[in-house]
Amino acid sequence: MLCAAGCASGGSTPSARDVARIETAITTIEDIQAVGVGDSAAMARAARTRVRALRCGPVDMGRVECAYETAPRIGPDEWTSRTRTFERARRPSPSQPQADGWVVVEPAAR
Repeated sequence: MLCAAGCASGGSTPSARDVARIETAITTIEDIQAVGVGDSAAMARAARTRVRALRCGPVDMGRVECAYETAPRIGPDEWTSRTRTFERARRPSPSQPQADGWVVVEPAAR
């Protein structure tokens, strides 16, 4: 069963806001790894990501696969399709991007 963003799912799938926060964190980490730490606040602002057309469905053992589109908040309105698998983490690592308990199972290569 697929659930579009905004339907009443009782927290069984990540929200578009959760996914956007995780995508933003992943982008920030990738940017820091690529260029090093400079103005981290500016890098975090530039990495802010929008999410639309979120659709999630169960895959196995409490994991959900979500397909969606992302675009930077700042810059051109260029949307990119993405698919990631998420799960609820009991104790996510402080260095692991997470939102509302959701984490990416295996980050996809960009």
